[in-house]
Amino acid sequence: MTDHKIKNKISRNNAVLQMGFPRALFDGASQQGTCACGVYIEMNEEQKISIYWNGGKGMNNKAEAMAFAGLLQLGTFFNI
Repeated sequence: MTDHKIKNKISRNNAVLQMGFPRALFDGASQQGTCACGVYIEMNEEQKISIYWNGGKGMNNKAEAMAFAGLLQLGTFFNI
């Protein structure tokens, strides 16, 4: 997911953040058999976390699953 798409999704509705809930996005993609994964967590207006990594060889389903697993691990780490 490009930076532009992430910013558009985040700026649409800040009601979730105002209620005290974190916002989390994940995405995975594959091109020519190489996976890439990314996670974005916004705790509030000041605390934002963005991580991306190379997922190795695989297809889109593997990349999406790895990104979701990464989001779950990161969420567990930050107790959200």
